[in-house]
Amino acid sequence: VNALLSSSYTILAATNGEEALKVAEEQSPDLILMDVVMPGLSGKETCMQLKANEATANIPVIFITSISGDDEENECWESGGVDFISKPFNPQTLKNRVRVHLELKSQQNILMKMAYSDGLTGVYNRRYFDEHYSKLARLSQRNDTPLSMLLIDIDYFKKFNDSYGHIAGDDALRFVAKAISSSMHRPADFVARYGGEEFVVLLPDTDLAGGEY
Repeated sequence: VNALLSSSYTILAATNGEEALKVAEEQSPDLILMDVVMPGLSGKETCMQLKANEATANIPVIFITSISGDDEENECWESGGVDFISKPFNPQTLKNRVRVHLELKSQQNILMKMAYSDGLTGVYNRRYFDEHYSKLARLSQRNDTPLSMLLIDIDYFKKFNDSYGHIAGDDALRFVAKAISSSMHRPADFVARYGGEEFVVLLPDTDLAGGEY
């Protein structure tokens, strides 16, 4: 599977269910391809745990396996899989199904981005921050890793609005949001508009020194 897809996609590998759960939570892949029979946790058990975790629940899972029979297939669907490919498989069929599910995930991401975006500045909104802060905080506590949060407020913003007008004020908010966004280079880092002229930045795996830097 890796050889078929590595030329077109970035592949993250896991050798068992426990490792797959960790990789999925830390890396947030767009799609998971998984066998049913694995050492330790089975594929079905792993999929059920993925779906029970808020951080990984929306990642689609395709089962690739040699098991046969309606009962086994039904268990794969019931555990949360979005597709089922039996071995031996046609390589082109695998590629096409992966492409289709990635396109569906991309469309879902666009819709979620629209729901979670601040209409004025284009960064994430308070709703996104509230939901994802709790997830990142739990992950930080579970893995004993640091999590830094920056609260950024524009000083004298009301005076600026009063002097130059709300259109200029909106432009200033967009400029500040863009400046903050451009300063972040890791996919897991994000900025949200917290209030009128307030922004919040979350930096996973970042200690106090890293946050100050």
